[in-house]
Amino acid sequence: MEFRTFQDKFQYQIKNNQLILKNTYEVSSGTRDSIYFVADSTLYYFDYKLINKDSLQLSLNKVIGRNLSSPEKHYNYSRKSSLKRNNINFQSVFFRGTTCFGSCPKMKIEIDSLGNAKFKGEKYTEPFTGNYKGNLTSEQLESLIEILNRSELDRFPEKLPFAIDAPSFKFIFRYNNKERKSGGSMVRYFNREILKYLLSIYKEIDWKEVDYEIEFNE
Repeated sequence: MEFRTFQDKFQYQIKNNQLILKNTYEVSSGTRDSIYFVADSTLYYFDYKLINKDSLQLSLNKVIGRNLSSPEKHYNYSRKSSLKRNNINFQSVFFRGTTCFGSCPKMKIEIDSLGNAKFKGEKYTEPFTGNYKGNLTSEQLESLIEILNRSELDRFPEKLPFAIDAPSFKFIFRYNNKERKSGGSMVRYFNREILKYLLSIYKEIDWKEVDYEIEFNE
């Protein structure tokens, strides 16, 4: 569950017809010269209602503790296996990632509906540093399209939250003869499957390095 722009960790119990979540995420505290971590032990009490066998509604009843997470009042959940398959007409996807305070890869990748791929690795993408062209295998392309089909691209946020110590991403999805752009740092949990794919697939493609600067449709 995400209350903030990143994923919190919870223990839970059901008591007196309420769902009780205890946040076990460690938060930093202290001064610039002395930083330590303490557990956020805030308790969140939710009334819950089963809409059907695949849908659940949560309504926040009360909070006991420091309430660092600032949750919404209502949450609606659907079982992942019940989500409607969209069967989009995939045309292409462009993705760019920047570095962070760690070793996040600085890279660009673009893949079209035939599996043709272009890649530029700039930092932390070893051994693929430079400009490359290649092709996805049929299995790799099918996996990409499967992920896109369940990613509900029409609801992919156009503006993602930014964080100063996190990488920045740019997405351009072209499908069904339309284009959807998105940019920012914090990709919501539901869409992290496509983020994980685009950040890692370059390691599995059979690339051919080229000696010229690749142009991307960005």
